[in-house]
Amino acid sequence: MPADPELPSRADIVVVGAGHNGLVAACYLAKAGLDVLVLGASPVLGGMAATNPIFPESPGHMINEGSIQASIFRATPIESELQLARHGLRQIAMDSAFAQLGPDGSSLGLWNDVERTAAEIRRFSPSDARAWLERSRTCDAAMDVVAPYINMHPTRPGVRAGLTLLAKAGRNARLMADFGRLCLSSMAEVVDEHFTSPLVRGFASALALEPMTQPGSAMDLLWLGLHQRLGSSMFEGGTGALPKALYACLTDHGGTVRTSAKVAKAHAHPVRGRRRGQAGGRRGGGGEGRGHHPESQGGADLDAAQRPAARRAGRPRRPHPDYEHILG
Repeated sequence: MPADPELPSRADIVVVGAGHNGLVAACYLAKAGLDVLVLGASPVLGGMAATNPIFPESPGHMINEGSIQASIFRATPIESELQLARHGLRQIAMDSAFAQLGPDGSSLGLWNDVERTAAEIRRFSPSDARAWLERSRTCDAAMDVVAPYINMHPTRPGVRAGLTLLAKAGRNARLMADFGRLCLSSMAEVVDEHFTSPLVRGFASALALEPMTQPGSAMDLLWLGLHQRLGSSMFEGGTGALPKALYACLTDHGGTVRTSAKVAKAHAHPVRGRRRGQAGGRRGGGGEGRGHHPESQGGADLDAAQRPAARRAGRPRRPHPDYEHILG
């Protein structure tokens, strides 16, 4: 991919950070018709979802640098709305999602079917199996509220949607009260209170995504509810397949990505909203927007040769009505 020493002087939207979250946001904005520039300090895309050969001794061995599987991603419409399968994204379902191994050769698997997981736990401790089923029911009830909220506006879900979530919570009041206690507890407290078998305790502890003694870390058990609802998967080719597909989607919609482009500071000032194809600083239709002037250090243009012909020809595109608010 050719290098280009020049940064665009204007963009409707500048996304700072070329990890998977930044790329998702950029894809939606570019799909809506906005001129999007993504800047990433790293020489590669993906952030914590990157897959790269990181050991000089094994140059051909690809490693997932952070995330290793799709979990919350499966609860969103991102893959279908951005048509990522068309851009090469493939998921491989996993069942079981992981296994805990004991020093004596024993093992315990986390299955999509909670009863199957409980049956395995019962081999080591019947009381632990009962506790596991209870925690699983709590997490499943919480997912009735959490799963829809994932796809809502985080601070303004809307009155109707909010009332719907409250109604769902009310139908499982006892379990939601238990979930409330989990939200205030640490994972260490939950493990100490409910599980006795060393293998099961290790199994439950492995669900922690943060320090186990941290208050509120028991909320990580929400992943258990998500797993039981949707299962787990890995991306074919490694987690880096996700940012790769997002990059293909973004460039397909005319977006630009620059890697090795550390942002020192950014300036923004009100300008008239511009449709794609109009030169920076020229006035176009729409309301007041934000003009961005990124000051970047270095960088490599990932898609100068891949921008759609419509964009190279300067054909204007009206932003999708759902995104008009971005320009005013």
